[in-house]
Amino acid sequence: KQWYQRRVRAELLDVVIGPILTLCNMSASQLEPVDNAVYIINLVSCLYNVLAMYENTDNKLELLQNKIDEELETLTNLQYDHMIKTTSIPPTEMINTDRLSVVSSKLDQALLNTELLWLQQCTRLSALRHRNAVWRGACEQFVKVYTTLIQSECNEGILLKSPDQIAQLLK
Repeated sequence: KQWYQRRVRAELLDVVIGPILTLCNMSASQLEPVDNAVYIINLVSCLYNVLAMYENTDNKLELLQNKIDEELETLTNLQYDHMIKTTSIPPTEMINTDRLSVVSSKLDQALLNTELLWLQQCTRLSALRHRNAVWRGACEQFVKVYTTLIQSECNEGILLKSPDQIAQLLK
């Protein structure tokens, strides 16, 4: 009897979860990439939380978690891009003393109010752990680029914060 119930539950999940994910992707496809990622993360997370209450749903939970992780990675990259644009950090090959001064000034402004560095849509993630994961991942990428920036040859005479100071201020 248990074997039959598991099989029926698995078939039911296949019939329900697949179409829900398809509809989620279809409705999100009309949105901007950042809105798309937030929408999918929130919807799939709700679905995940409901399924987590039931036994023998591990395969579907893994599928949903993979989808969430994929969208979190996308959102982390978008958040990082926003941080780079907000602080005007140039690509490494375009670094010069004048640009470093601008970066230093904009970075100081942004660090006084880190809300400037946040993509507004990221605040709409329903789970705090997802918001934190996106912020943490984007900050790690940002600090790596910043480290490269201050190690450049153009950094003579310009007082920039250390990567550790930046990482601490972004927490």
